[in-house]
Amino acid sequence: YMADGGTYRLRRYSTLFFESHGMAILKMPYMPLFKSSSYNSFAGDIFREFQETESSLFFNPYFLRLLNESLRVFIACENQCGRTKQKWFIEVDQYRITADKKQIGKPTPEGIHSDGTNYFSLMLVNREGISGGVSSLYDNDLNLKREVTLEYPGDVIMLDDASMMHGVTSLEPLEDHGVRDILHISFTNLLRPGSVNRRFGFGSADMLTI
Repeated sequence: YMADGGTYRLRRYSTLFFESHGMAILKMPYMPLFKSSSYNSFAGDIFREFQETESSLFFNPYFLRLLNESLRVFIACENQCGRTKQKWFIEVDQYRITADKKQIGKPTPEGIHSDGTNYFSLMLVNREGISGGVSSLYDNDLNLKREVTLEYPGDVIMLDDASMMHGVTSLEPLEDHGVRDILHISFTNLLRPGSVNRRFGFGSADMLTI
C-alpha cells in the first residue's frame, strides 16, 4: 500500500470496542483498515488488509497499562467537554519502521497530518541503530507547538487528534540497519457529533436513517 513503493514499513492492526459505562473491552472481528483521503493523501480511500496483532499482545502488562491509562485520560477529556455519552472505537496498530543503506524509513510518509480520530496514544517499544524520528506537534493552523523524540521504551505521547496535527522525521541508519517499533492506539467516541463522519470520511449522503 506504499505509494512510494517503499518496503520500510511493517504493520499489524486490530480493533476493539468499549462503552464507557460497560464492564469490558471487546475485541472486534477483523476488519480492514480504511482512512479517508481527507486525512491520508498517501493511502486514503482504499481498504487495507494487514495481519492482526498477535493475541499475546492483549495480555501484555505494558499494553494493558497504556490502554487503560489512555481510556482514563480520554474519557475524562470527553466528560469535561460535556460529552458523557461514549462508545469507543479503538484501533491498535503495531508499526516497525526500518532504515538501511538502500532506503530511509518514513514513519509518516504522508507528511504532517491528522489521523481522523479523536485521540491517540503513541508508545515507543524499541529504537535501535537509527537517527531521526523526531515527532513534531502542530495545531490545526500548522503552528509548531512541540518537538519531542521518543528515546526510551515506554516513552509516550498522548494527543488530541481533533485539535492537533503531527509528523515524524525520517529515520537514517547509524550503521547498516536500524529499526523503530511503535505501539499506536487510536480512540474515537462514536457518539461524539461528527466523529463517524470524521473517522470514516462519510458525508450526509452516505448516512442511513433507520
